[in-house]
Amino acid sequence: MGSEKSLSEPRLLTDEENRKLEHQKITLSELKISLLQKEAAKNWDKFYKNNTTKFFKDRHWLLREFQPLQILLASSEHTIYFLEVGCGVGNAFFPLMEAAGSSVFGLACDFSSRAVDFVRQNEQFNTNRMFAFTCDIVQESIIDKLRVITSGIDIMTVLFVLSALDPNEMQRALKNLADVMKCGGKVCVRDYAVNDYAMIRFGTRNHKISDRFYVRQDNTKAYFFFMEELEALFRDAGFKTESLCYKEAKTENREKQLSVDRYFVQAVFEKL
Repeated sequence: MGSEKSLSEPRLLTDEENRKLEHQKITLSELKISLLQKEAAKNWDKFYKNNTTKFFKDRHWLLREFQPLQILLASSEHTIYFLEVGCGVGNAFFPLMEAAGSSVFGLACDFSSRAVDFVRQNEQFNTNRMFAFTCDIVQESIIDKLRVITSGIDIMTVLFVLSALDPNEMQRALKNLADVMKCGGKVCVRDYAVNDYAMIRFGTRNHKISDRFYVRQDNTKAYFFFMEELEALFRDAGFKTESLCYKEAKTENREKQLSVDRYFVQAVFEKL
């Protein structure tokens, strides 16, 4: 991730981008949408089968961007429980656990069993202070999965997870996350923001599911948030807002000699 800056409003679209959005039509049939929903886990397993551990870069920027994660660095007489939701193959989990103190116990979960297998097979995975598990955060109780801990989660990361869910499922997922958090526990969130260039790029046929909700060519899904919308979802699930903004981040593809401005929504919420 390159240089970043915080914004209080979504970026303004150019006239050409506005025209592209106006031409985006919902072209998926109800049958196709239903099939995407039914085969979501299968599609993510296929994604990790094709890309293994090579698709995402390690997220070493997290400690810089999320001040509450500093708790992982501090020593404590009590165990600090950290949960990475949507861990993928561990690109955020392992850098954070490598930096974390000995009092931190790290938990990692993902929708894809194949991704969780990659986490467990990583040479950095230490069963004495780490636990990885498969979980559908919409349909399955996280509490039932976490019998290895005796108290709630202190700090949680939810990175590009909610955008992969159907908007109608997001509230249920967040209440599931809230159930496993300690009062005063913090959730660090980053996800796709409205008017991100990827949202404009979905202008070709057969990609739009509903407003700001699209399917990629690999059949995984992406939703693009207004930050007020994200805040309302967490508020209704029992959280208060600690920080909230849009982020502009420049990403570079040196191989293709391409530089692109990406737009995300970033927040920290506290469990009431």
